[in-house]
Order: sequence, then C-alpha cells, then structure tokens
Amino acid sequence: MRNVLHGCIAGLTLMLVVGLVQAAQGILKDDHPQQYRVRQGDNLWSIGGLFLENPWQWPQVWHNNSDIENPHLIFPGDTVSLINIDGQQRLTITARGDASRTIKLSPKVRSTPLDSAIPAIPLEKINSFLRNNRILEVGKELETAPYVIATHQDQVISGTGDQIYARGEFKNGYEDAYGIYRRGDPVFDPDSGEVLGVIAQEIGAVKVRKITGDIATLKVTGSREEIRIGDRLLPSEERRLAPVFYPKEPEAVVSGRILGVDSGVTSIGKFNNVLINLGVRDGMKEGDVLAIYRQLKIVDKIRKEEIRLPAERVGLLMVYRPFDKISYAIVMEAHQPLKIGDMIKNP
Repeated sequence: MRNVLHGCIAGLTLMLVVGLVQAAQGILKDDHPQQYRVRQGDNLWSIGGLFLENPWQWPQVWHNNSDIENPHLIFPGDTVSLINIDGQQRLTITARGDASRTIKLSPKVRSTPLDSAIPAIPLEKINSFLRNNRILEVGKELETAPYVIATHQDQVISGTGDQIYARGEFKNGYEDAYGIYRRGDPVFDPDSGEVLGVIAQEIGAVKVRKITGDIATLKVTGSREEIRIGDRLLPSEERRLAPVFYPKEPEAVVSGRILGVDSGVTSIGKFNNVLINLGVRDGMKEGDVLAIYRQLKIVDKIRKEEIRLPAERVGLLMVYRPFDKISYAIVMEAHQPLKIGDMIKNP
C-alpha cells in the first residue's frame, strides 16, 4: 500500500513538473533567443515580444535575481537570459551593464537614477498627452475651483510672465503652484448613457504671489494657450509615470469600449492614446492589457434583417492611467485601423 501511495505521489509530482514546463513552453515563442542585451530605446513590451507569445505574460516567467541590485529594474546594457530554475523556464537578469553601475566620483558617490531604467512602454508616446489632459468628476473639482477674474491692466488674454488675478478658496498657502484648466465636453458611456467624467484641458501654470481675502495675485509661469477670464485653477499634481510597472492581465473579468482618441483622428493605430469606459471601480490598474475586438453589423440580404457578425480580435491596448470611471490607455498592437466604439475585453 505504501509503495502504491509513493508511486501515486511521484506520478503526480512528475505530472505537475511536466505541466509547469509545458505551460512555460506555451508562453515562450518557438524561436525565442536564449539571451538579449538591452539597448537604449527598448521597453518591456518589445523585449517581452522577443521571448513570449504574448508580451503581457512577462510576470509569469520573470525571476528576480537576488544577487543583482534592483533586480526588478532593467537598464540599457543589461543581459536578460532564459534560464531553468527548478524545472521551469524563467527570464532573469544575468549581467548588469554599465548603465546601472555605481560611478565613483571623488569626493562624492553618484548612482544612475532609477528613471534610467527601461519603461514598460514607450513613454514618449504618452507623456505630452498626459500632461495636457485631466479627467474630473462632473459637478465637483472644476465647478468649485478658483477662477481667473482679471488680467494685468485688464488685458483680454494673458500669457507667460504676465500677472493675473483669481478668485476662490486657496487652501494650500502662498507658495503653491496651480494649473490653469478649461472645461471640455463631458464623456458619456455609450451603452448606459452614464456621465463618466469631464476632460479638463491644461492651458498653463501659475504661482501664487499673494492672497488677499479670496483674491489671489498670480504670476503665469507657463502657457500653452491664451489664458482667459473664467479659466479654472487646480492644484498641480505630479503625473510623471514611473517606468517600473509591468504589462499584465487584469485581475477581474471586464468588458468595455473605446470612447475617444487623441488628436481628433477617427482611425486609431499603434501608439495612439485612447480613452476607455473602464476605471478604478472596474478594477483597472496601471499595466492592465486588454484585447480590442471589432463586431461588424451587416444586412442579411436573404432574410432582409440586420445582424452582427462574430467579434474579431483586432488589437491590444494597455492602461497607463486609470481614473475612477474611465482610463487612458495606449494602443500596443493594431492589426487593422481601430475605431471609437470598438469593444475591449480580457486578452
């Protein structure tokens, strides 16, 4: 009986090991390299695409090498290798390149900053878009925020270097910086009709010089457009994306749609920034990858009725900034031109 039991356990163990290896092999590309030396301009998505069938499955095969400083960060010059650990194929850093080494400069020691690590996605494709836009809840922040009431010497419009005046409640003291925003159109859910938020476009930035009652004297420190009376002020927020987050599958089962796209274009392609009707309340987090589906509507000429064809997968996007009810995402793959209204689901 004991031999039978031992035999069963050994058999189950063997099956588990074989299953894990097969699972890893199913994730890995057939023609994957054994090593890759990271170059400037790489990102986790592009490196993942060299080794994996689906780049967002990176976390399932990544192994943090405890002998490497900051093993979760990858720098240009590092060597990423495919190794076997306890019968499983794993990706890990096997050598650090010059870009991540500590450089001794007497009498000080200076280390390469963490933001030199490669990002998850090409951040240059989204940073300018992210700086210029902000999602706000309707009836809250923007409507109750301080507003521009006058410009220096009663100018019609103002720009960088000008002095302007705003009225409202300034809670944070004299030294705080504010962004100047102009309200855009509200964003509606295409299926439920719910108002998901309003896009506030950043016009410029100001610094508080003094506050008298509810009137603030401000200096314009930067402007992208002419500042007008009625523009709103919101406390500046640090929105620079950390490079250290990984593409991954969402934790929850979700379904939504593409709501809009930057630049006012109608045909969406790779690296376009899009707005989707899924947010924090739906479980969205930075790095979540979603598949994009197209479901065409046609007329059955025989039965004279309108029908929908089966949904076809046409691309992938990754969430990089979730808000409460909506999120900004970047299109990572597009097998054909995408459109507003296309469906998004777990990959």
